[in-house]
Amino acid sequence: AKKGGKSTTGGVVKKNPGGKPGGYGPPWDGGWPSSPSWGKSAKKGGKSVKGWNGGDTGWWGPGVTHPPPGWGTPPTMCPCPAIKYNDWKGSGIPPPLPPHGGGWNPPGWDGVSGKSGKGSNGGGGWNGGGWLPPMCPCETETYPPTTYAPSTYAPTTYQPTTGTPPPSTTPPTVVPTVVPTDLTSPPTELTSPPTEVPTDVPTDVPTFLPSTLEPTPMPTTLEPTTMTPTMTPTMMPTTPSPTIDEEVCNWFYWGGDEGRGGVLGENQQTPEFQPEDVIDVSAGSRHTFLIDENGIAYVSGFIESFYSYQGHFGVERGMLSEGANDFMKVPTVMNGAGQSMPSPKFVKVYAGAGAPGDSRDMHSVLIDASGKVYTTGNNDKGQLCHGDLESRDVFRQVNIPGMAVAAAVGLDFTLILLADGTVFGCGSNENGELGLGPNVQSSTTPALIKGLSNIEEISSGLNFGLYLQSGTGKVFGSGSNLFSQLCESTEGDPVDVPMELNVKNVASIMAGRESSYFLSKTGSVQSCGRNDEGQLGDGTFVDSDKPVKVDIPNGTFIREIGSGPSSQSVFFIADEDVVYAAGQNYRFQLGIDKIGSEKFPILVEFEDAIARHEINKISSSGSHTVAISCLIITDTPTAYPTEMPTETPTAFPTEVPTMIPTE
Repeated sequence: AKKGGKSTTGGVVKKNPGGKPGGYGPPWDGGWPSSPSWGKSAKKGGKSVKGWNGGDTGWWGPGVTHPPPGWGTPPTMCPCPAIKYNDWKGSGIPPPLPPHGGGWNPPGWDGVSGKSGKGSNGGGGWNGGGWLPPMCPCETETYPPTTYAPSTYAPTTYQPTTGTPPPSTTPPTVVPTVVPTDLTSPPTELTSPPTEVPTDVPTDVPTFLPSTLEPTPMPTTLEPTTMTPTMTPTMMPTTPSPTIDEEVCNWFYWGGDEGRGGVLGENQQTPEFQPEDVIDVSAGSRHTFLIDENGIAYVSGFIESFYSYQGHFGVERGMLSEGANDFMKVPTVMNGAGQSMPSPKFVKVYAGAGAPGDSRDMHSVLIDASGKVYTTGNNDKGQLCHGDLESRDVFRQVNIPGMAVAAAVGLDFTLILLADGTVFGCGSNENGELGLGPNVQSSTTPALIKGLSNIEEISSGLNFGLYLQSGTGKVFGSGSNLFSQLCESTEGDPVDVPMELNVKNVASIMAGRESSYFLSKTGSVQSCGRNDEGQLGDGTFVDSDKPVKVDIPNGTFIREIGSGPSSQSVFFIADEDVVYAAGQNYRFQLGIDKIGSEKFPILVEFEDAIARHEINKISSSGSHTVAISCLIITDTPTAYPTEMPTETPTAFPTEVPTMIPTE
């Protein structure tokens, strides 16, 4: 056998010296001589490495007991107490006859080919309890003989009976405790492990295996039953099969080309498909951020001058140039202690907002997969939330009291929504942007905005913020109200603490530069605030201090709204790739292949979009727009058995022949 028995609960077994592959061996190593193909492996029993075996490292020969090189002349087999293996190993004495350890272990005899195979372990297998069978006769103490020189004795006159059936893999119910010296007496039943240790070893060698010790022939009625099922499973499903959905997202770009590192003044007139796989995109004033499918953040755009640039790209200045900058990776960030570290996996990005749409004093925000927030750029009002007024070129982690799920970026303030529904803000509060009251001008660290709870969505315009409360459909707002963007006239005065707005049953919110939008649970949209570019979508160019209904063609159900804190354009996303747009369009930022503002929502053509793609997000700046387009890939199994066979084939005989002769 390739592998022998190893005790998992008893003595350690070492590799025997000598031996040849194949052939027949004595019962203790190779099992009883048998017919071809005896090598079924017991499911349970002692695990084995190279130890007692009858194939390649143990006893060998044509069917009689004789020693391998290194053991010397084996003793005459006779009754004596069993001893532990560790008392025997290295003594030069061959292993004695079984049983022990829970069962017989015939590891893989092949009576014709002489090949070794895997044998059964017979329950506990050899050495299952750490005991070896007796060797005798022996009298007093353990005998470590040193006089047994290796023998060349290898008789070839004794062959096992041809055609003798293999023994069973089931442990015998009656096991001999000793081996008769005359080799004719039947063994007796084992009652308990012997405790005495042999002290001497006889030198007489048995010359043959008694015929009475042949295993009982296997009954001819013990053939395994048929392996063929009585019924074949159906290969095609008759009921719906499980499906696996995978979302793959790409993006589109249109408007002023400098926003993606192109030539200043050139435009992309209609949505252009971008093949990169992304999980988020954001349009800032003359720059764009994206996060690819691996959570890596990239940035591109236009820098007018390093003299006025404050770091909103979030990369070292050595990587940048004045003018156009193609997409580059954000390789590192700084932790809360100010130490540089490799960028984590990001999930959300918020590009900076300029007024007007320039590329100077802005800041940007990233959120990683664990809910940590990172900010970079201009910090003259403390909008980076780091407790100081120092601008930064590289993203640095913000210390917040929880996990962030969203953020919003205004001109010089930042809002952060935590998983528990609370909102924190930092930066300017001169117009009530943070809702901290009239006596607080700014905050350099994240400050809790009181009066807000259970918030599920936030959005910011250039100088104001909106907050949607979960479950109630209520919307709150604070900050600048110069154009009545909080849907209530205050004669131009700011709102310095959050107030509830006059809108109901709201499912989602979006803030533009100085305009607000509210998506109802019924799919309709209302808006208020500034409307000089037709950005309210109500068919006029008149500002409104009350919510007005957006004139969506054919009453189409809208599921999402897109805009941005520096944008005077707005987008209404319906089913799949159906998008309507209104507002400012002097740089083709509406994507409709013509310039000029639109006061009624107009259909945006996504010529390169596949019909099954679905527009999931649109973000716009004062000069360009980006959108995420996702495709749901469904993988359905084509073959799935609907029934199993009613009968399971029997793999092994239900009755097993006796392994040890009873006579």
